[in-house]
Amino acid sequence: MNSAQLKSIGIAGFYATVSITITFFNRAVFYSYKFNFPNIVSALQMMFSLSFLILFGKIFHQIQLPALSWENFNRQSLHSFFFLTNVPTGLAALRYLNIPMFSTLRRITTLLVMVFDFFWRGIKLPSDEVISVVVMVLAAAVAGVGDLQFSFLGYLFCFLNCVFTAGFLVSTRKAKADTHLGDVALLFYPNLTAIGFMVLLAWVSGEFDGLALWPREFASNPMFWVCLSMSAVQAFILNYATFLCSNHNSPLATSVTGQIKNIAQISLGMVWFGDVQYDPLNTVGLVIGIVASIWYGYLKYQQTASRKPILPAGISEPARRV
Repeated sequence: MNSAQLKSIGIAGFYATVSITITFFNRAVFYSYKFNFPNIVSALQMMFSLSFLILFGKIFHQIQLPALSWENFNRQSLHSFFFLTNVPTGLAALRYLNIPMFSTLRRITTLLVMVFDFFWRGIKLPSDEVISVVVMVLAAAVAGVGDLQFSFLGYLFCFLNCVFTAGFLVSTRKAKADTHLGDVALLFYPNLTAIGFMVLLAWVSGEFDGLALWPREFASNPMFWVCLSMSAVQAFILNYATFLCSNHNSPLATSVTGQIKNIAQISLGMVWFGDVQYDPLNTVGLVIGIVASIWYGYLKYQQTASRKPILPAGISEPARRV
């Protein structure tokens, strides 16, 4: 295994780890502490991300941020749209769904990435990969039929989140090619354009009024603030990890990594919060989904292992800006 493959695996592992931990912190905020305000949580995550970018970009000059202009905004408009819709729909879905069902339904993302790549970038994938992804989706359907805690809003938000996540992954590369920005700087415009919408949405949806009625005993619990803070901090780290994984690997490989980390999420989620009601059909769907994820991961590993380097020996890629 060469250094490029090790780097790709390391980035994928980093993305998977952050994705797993933030899911549990978010679920703890909503379920354990009854902080059912996903738009406020989204706004807090974006505020931290934007503050980090401004601090290290404008003050410490460690990040090269894009200039504020209509041209730059237009170049990232589609990318910013998918970011704006991806974050709150994911949090809203996690408010209504337990982690095993959330993780299982999210497998639809990989199928949508395939569809987007085919129509948007003209990429056609091998039939065995397509079949393994279809099995994942069918497993999600089986698990859904046996879901004793079925929530229409949870399923709706999760499906929308799959659509917007797929669009976000595929549009990441297009935005990078159009703007020539680095991985971190590419987060600036999406956060800048989204934060105002999230505050407005939180106000229109009545979340600020609901916050006044939120039980104060949770506010006095230090672990709540730990979970909320980790949710805000790791949201930025997860976005950065997603950019890294999508740019160093591919949008599809990023989605596949997400499917494989779901195995750990489902296993831990079954016992962590005690909010799962067991049903044979639901369990069969979860198990089939895990097997399909392992199969798909094996196919992608074979594809990576057989890939030949594009550049001649001794010639490296141009330096990447941060």
